[in-house]
Formats: sequence, C-alpha cells, structure tokens
Amino acid sequence: MLNLVYVLFGLIVLLLITRFTIQKKRYKRAVTSNEISEIKTFKLGGKEQKVLIEGKKKNLPVLITLHGGVGGAFGFNIGCRGLFEELTSEYIVVYWDQYGIGKNTGEINSDLTVETYVKMTVDLIKSIKNEYPDNKLFLFGVSWGSMLTCKSTNQMSQYIDGVVVFGHLLNRYYCTPDVFETLLSKDIKKEDIEFLNSIEGKKYLEEDELRKVCMLVHKKTNGNEYREKNVSCSKIYKLFLNPFLSPDYSLIEALRVYSKCRKFLKKTNLFEEIRKADLEDDLSKITVPYYILQGKEDLNTSTQNICGFVNESSNDNLHVKIINKSGHIPSNSGFVTLIEEVAKFKRKVENFKISAKF
Repeated sequence: MLNLVYVLFGLIVLLLITRFTIQKKRYKRAVTSNEISEIKTFKLGGKEQKVLIEGKKKNLPVLITLHGGVGGAFGFNIGCRGLFEELTSEYIVVYWDQYGIGKNTGEINSDLTVETYVKMTVDLIKSIKNEYPDNKLFLFGVSWGSMLTCKSTNQMSQYIDGVVVFGHLLNRYYCTPDVFETLLSKDIKKEDIEFLNSIEGKKYLEEDELRKVCMLVHKKTNGNEYREKNVSCSKIYKLFLNPFLSPDYSLIEALRVYSKCRKFLKKTNLFEEIRKADLEDDLSKITVPYYILQGKEDLNTSTQNICGFVNESSNDNLHVKIINKSGHIPSNSGFVTLIEEVAKFKRKVENFKISAKF
C-alpha cells in the first residue's frame, strides 16, 4: 500500500514538472514572437476583468473572441496564449473569460442575464477601441457567444468592421423540424418516439424536455459532437485540455474554466433566456458584414434553421458557409477549416461589402 502511495506521489510530481516546463516554453515563445502578448484589466459592466491581448504586430486589425458556454470558457479563453498563431499572425486577438469563469471569477446569481453579458461585451469593445483607435475591429463568437456578437453589434456597429460566428443560435433551441426528423430516422426506443411526437411543433421546450432531447441528439447523431469512424476529433480534445497547460492559469483557474457550468444553470437566468431566445429581429437589423459558419450536421444551433433564415432575409450583410464533417463541435478537418475561415475573414469583408451593393 505504501509503495502505491509513493508511485502516485511520484506521478503527480512528474505531471506538475511537465506542466511547468510546457507553461514556461509556451510563455517564452509567445512573448518573444509577438509584439503584443499581455494580460490587461478593464472595467466591464462595472466589474474589473482580465483579458489576454496577443498579436504579431501592433498595426494588425483586432479580433475580439467571445467563447461558448454558458458557464464555461470553451475554446477561446485567456488560456490560449501562444496557441493560435494562424490568428495572431492576422489579428491582435483579444481573449476574455466571461465574468464568473476562469480568471474572472465572481458571484454567480440571478442578477446575471443575457443583457448583463451584452453590457460587458459593449464595454469590452469600447475599451479595446480606446486601446487601438486606428485598428479595424472584428468580433468572433462561438455558440452562446453568438448572442453576444449579435446584440452588441447592433449597439456598437460604428466601431465594428465585421463579425464572424461559428454555431449561431437563432430560435427554437433543440426543437427545430430537423432535430425531430433526424432523431426519428434513428434507431431509438418506442418511448422516445412517443416523447418526440408529443413535443414536436413546440416553439420552445420546457427544461426537462430540452435536456432529454439534448441527450438523444448527443447519443444518436452528429448534431452535437461530430463522431464518425476514422475521423479524428483530437484537436478539440487537446483544446479542452489546454487550460491545464496554459502559462496564465493556476490549476484552480483552469478548473474554473469548466466547473462553473452547473452553477450557472442553477443560479442564473441565462439558461432560461437561451431556451426561449429568438434572435430573428436582432439579426435582421445587422448593418455590418456578418459571416456565419455552421457545422453541416449541427442540431444544437440548427444549421437548417439559420440557413433558412439567412436565405429568406433581405439583409445583404448576412452570409453563411457550411463546414463539412462538423456538428456543433467539429472534427479535426472541420476545426482547421474554421480557423482558416476566421483568419482570412478580414480579407473577405471587402467582397461582402461589394456584393451587398448589388
């Protein structure tokens, strides 16, 4: 028994030494290869919050990232120092752990609403524009972050040169026709078929209904996480592990990137607002180039739903591109395509503006 304790202790020490070595190398590489690689503090929504700012050159356009969630800084967070050279070569990238998560911990209660985070996003845009008044400014939102890009853009369009989003929420969360059509085509239990038939056509699902549909989508389809034989998703798994190797997170802060999800769902109004959200009116008012990237099989933020809306919209600022081998979470090839599209977005914007005139 004592030998086992020694072995476990040795493994923990080895892991910590490995973590420290990786952190040190990443930090050194980031600060030496970028003109900007720093954490700054701004007051957002009346609360002091940290952001990571990183870019090869100070004259690059700015890209403010708004991560997914809710309650987790998934993918694009403060822990990404030195991680996305494809983006920091094209932009000064701003990473923000939304209030209550990661490095920006705070009280999580019913006062936190969508509008709370929209106000914080607006303040972030203002703060970054003050720092870089002559640089173009773009937003990049993922999933839940699409609500923030959409609503803040309508308030701050004079500062924003374009928006790119992956996995855009529109409305009828998890209860669009394609969700039911896809699930009913799968090998599911009789009681699940009866359940789906009983809720089909609803404008929005009750909380317990939504959780059950979400679980079925996850288990039976590629609508959430893309899974296919011989198709790797290792890049996403590595991205989820990244906070534990980041030079900017303590172990506790790394855990906070993920561990707050349940608390957000229980103690805030955010889940309720997302469940009943309808962004059609907000999207119809967008006045800047707005590029929506959607996983081909995404049922979480329904690709069929958002594509149908954009195609029928008279707003020429809205554009959609489908990413193959991707659900709401992409495969490796889907993720590579996503990063490539975001990296070259600043050049696509001019074509969008030209096409919108005709």
